[in-house]
Amino acid sequence: MESAVEQTKILARELLESGRVAGILALVSEQGRIRPGFLQRTEEVNDLVLEPIYLLAPLARTIQTMDSQATVGIVARGCDERALVELAKAGQMDLERTVLIGLACDEEIAQRCGCRQPYPREIDVGTRINHTPAEGSSSAAGEKVDWTAELARCLKCYGCRNACPLCICPECKLAVPMWVQTGVVPPDPLSFHLIRAFHLVDKCVDCGSCEDACPAGLPLRKLHKHLLRMLEERLGYVPGMQVDRQSPLFPNLWCTPFLDSKIPRWMSTLGENGSGEMRGE
Repeated sequence: MESAVEQTKILARELLESGRVAGILALVSEQGRIRPGFLQRTEEVNDLVLEPIYLLAPLARTIQTMDSQATVGIVARGCDERALVELAKAGQMDLERTVLIGLACDEEIAQRCGCRQPYPREIDVGTRINHTPAEGSSSAAGEKVDWTAELARCLKCYGCRNACPLCICPECKLAVPMWVQTGVVPPDPLSFHLIRAFHLVDKCVDCGSCEDACPAGLPLRKLHKHLLRMLEERLGYVPGMQVDRQSPLFPNLWCTPFLDSKIPRWMSTLGENGSGEMRGE
């Protein structure tokens, strides 16, 4: 029986040979180092690897931005697919020009990551694993946390923002002195972490990139999981699960801004007709 990586290589070669995609986003091993790569020739597929987990969705967005005609293949885990869905809702991705090789996480990875749905909707490689993080695990939402003590360790490096696939505002509110005081470390949690958490609550796909990037080791996924659980329980909404369902929070933001006012630059990620051109002030 072929391994998951060999199955993925076969599918990647088939996509390239068919001409359906301009290239395939995947992890590659090169001279003992693993990095993301955009494979455009079949011989490059020989270097494809599947671990460690690395979110590739933001790179797909970058490639489509650079080439408006390119169809991008991507080796996508469940978190990648959910991120692509949310990027598409924000007008940042064209899913019609995205071809997925759906990769289901194995039991070990699912347990380690704590993702509730460690598989994409259509699985090409691997097997669906139904996994619910145990209460008290490193990624469980129910574990009690002393947030005052935890957030006091923040270095204000913006690593969480920079690593997040859904932090896509052209002008980040966290960098505006009116909202977040400059030169203060740690930042006030109400004007930094909670602003960021609430701004992302209806977009967060629980990929863990923010927590992985944090040099202070803040349990940021727990914070987001609390809000995601409230969003699901109260409004029945889970980000990244439905392409055709918009967020129940500010559902009319784009068509009827508050009091017919213009959308502030930091809130607007869409241009006219989804072109990406800024339309806010």
